[in-house]
Amino acid sequence: MTASDLLLVDHQGKVVAGGKPDRQRYNAAAFTIHKAIHEARPDVDSVCHAHSPWGKPFAAQGRPLPMYTQDATMFYEDHAVYEDFGGVVLSDDESQAIVNALGGRKALILQNHGILTVGGCIESAVGWFIV
Repeated sequence: MTASDLLLVDHQGKVVAGGKPDRQRYNAAAFTIHKAIHEARPDVDSVCHAHSPWGKPFAAQGRPLPMYTQDATMFYEDHAVYEDFGGVVLSDDESQAIVNALGGRKALILQNHGILTVGGCIESAVGWFIV
C-alpha cells in the first residue's frame, strides 16, 4: 500500500478524493466501523484496523494487553476488548457496539478479529497500531 492507494470517503460512502482511478473501491465492513467511530468521536481524525499476523492470534485470546513491557504500558487503562464480534461488520448495531466498547480509549482488541487504534492524527493512530 502506498499513499496513492488511500481514499477519502465521505460519511455517505462516496469516494471524494484519492486512490488510483481504476481502484476507487473500499471494504464496506471497514467503512461501517470507521464511519461509526468518526461519528461518535470528534477527537478522532484517523482509525487504523487490520487483521495482522500478530494481532489476530493475540485477539483470539480475548484478553487485555498484559503490562509486561514498557511499550504495553502506553495502553495502560487506555484499551479494551470487544468480545462480541459477530462476523463481518455490515450492520449499524454491530458498529455501534464496537464504538461503545472503544469508548474514549485509543485502542480496542476485537476478539477473534484483529486490532483497532484511533488518534487525533494519522501519525498517532498508526503509531499506536505499530507499537
